[in-house]
Amino acid sequence: MSAKTLGSGYYGEAQGLRPDTKLHRWPINFIFNDGGMGDFVNYAAATLWVAKNCPWVDGRLFVPRYLVPFMKDVHACAPNWAIYDSENASELIEFGSALIGPGIHMNGANITPQYLTVLGAHPVDVGFAYYAGSCPAPADLTLPMMDYPRDRLVDKVRALEAPYVVITTGSQGLSRRVTGKHLNPIIEHVKRRGRMPVFLGRRDLLRDGKATTTFPDDVDYHEGLDLRDETTVKQAACVLQHADATVGLDSGLLHLAAMMKDSRVVFGYNITSVAHREPRRNWGRTVNVTVSEDELKCIGCQSKLKNIAVHKFDKCIYGDSLCVDLLFKDGAARWIAAIDEILEVS
Repeated sequence: MSAKTLGSGYYGEAQGLRPDTKLHRWPINFIFNDGGMGDFVNYAAATLWVAKNCPWVDGRLFVPRYLVPFMKDVHACAPNWAIYDSENASELIEFGSALIGPGIHMNGANITPQYLTVLGAHPVDVGFAYYAGSCPAPADLTLPMMDYPRDRLVDKVRALEAPYVVITTGSQGLSRRVTGKHLNPIIEHVKRRGRMPVFLGRRDLLRDGKATTTFPDDVDYHEGLDLRDETTVKQAACVLQHADATVGLDSGLLHLAAMMKDSRVVFGYNITSVAHREPRRNWGRTVNVTVSEDELKCIGCQSKLKNIAVHKFDKCIYGDSLCVDLLFKDGAARWIAAIDEILEVS
């Protein structure tokens, strides 16, 4: 099927044009790939900007299957946009229509890799470069804010008698892997503060077709409510929104939590700088946890080291992930202080 115009419309000063400017409407395919959920929820800031500021675009957004229902909610305010499962892209993309995304894959290989990636920039800026064709993003561009009512909580959470704190334990790659040694003191402190620890995450949320999320075995999951591998993205988003806090080291769940109205996030950083990952929003509350360069010169390595042959930052260049141990040193003292700070406003 060949691409064709979808009629025309008249636009004006609201779009930076002269009054009564006639433009053709065209279908454009936006592809979310070469990344994980954290990247994609940030990219949605860009696609929503395009939907609002370029009304002559009929957007077809292709995302991994697990994100389709949530992204339909995110883009519900854009009636001329449709959300599709990227696995069906080859059947749905019209021949000759515009295709926008990080890379085009052929026979399992990325044949058009981008030099600007989330390895060295904030994902909102990267998404704006990919999908809006400009960088950096406007200074006032934020994540989409989502709001799910409490009555949508999964039964196990709704049945809790105490308020709860979500603790993320999954990781992709050795460089951000945490263990019970790191997290168990946090679990103990959350319980001392009268909150139930809740554990979220899924092993089957794919990154470019590969299941890469792993969970440590030595975490005290029995001390809380273990919902790993039990929630959809929409269900997890609701749980995150109504938590007293979400706590963890840079992951997609933290970015998802930051999208939710009034959410509170304790966000940890090791291989990336705060500037390249801090959630961009003007609601809720974020408390950052990181290590200074005085403590460890290579902290934030992914944000500042460039063009190192072979190295991809999924593993520590020194093979020890010292940054993780420093981040959680003294019984996770930095995290405990951050949790106390954020609970004071909950």
